[in-house]
Amino acid sequence: MFSKGDTSGGLNFPFDFPFGFALSGTGSRFVENPGFEPAPIRLTVYGPAKSPVVIIGGNRYEVNAEVKEGGRLVIDGTVKTINVEDAYGRTENVFSKRCGNQREGSGSYVFQKVDPGHQSVTWDGSFAFEVIVFERGSESGWGR
Repeated sequence: MFSKGDTSGGLNFPFDFPFGFALSGTGSRFVENPGFEPAPIRLTVYGPAKSPVVIIGGNRYEVNAEVKEGGRLVIDGTVKTINVEDAYGRTENVFSKRCGNQREGSGSYVFQKVDPGHQSVTWDGSFAFEVIVFERGSESGWGR
């Protein structure tokens, strides 16, 4: 789970500096794919959030939709769906509101699989979200 406002581990002064204060090597956030092959993810953004953007391993996951307080946006790479659910359980399909070049490997494909190993995660800190990696196993053919 990635918490709202928890992005860098740096200092946040109550002044409007044109730059940020970050501590080198601390506060880094990662998603891990423990498998040997790229794996699909389910990205769930918890509201409130407006046009949320999460960057994982250099790929931009962005949907031009509003997630109200108590609601959530679910980008599910296992079935390639994008839905917004409100606090009362009403669901809206927002597949058509995905942003970027929707081609695998383009850097902005919302269903991009996560490469094996640790992948860096960045976002603006204005919302909370979680990422679930679905590791794909393969059968070796042994025991036939």
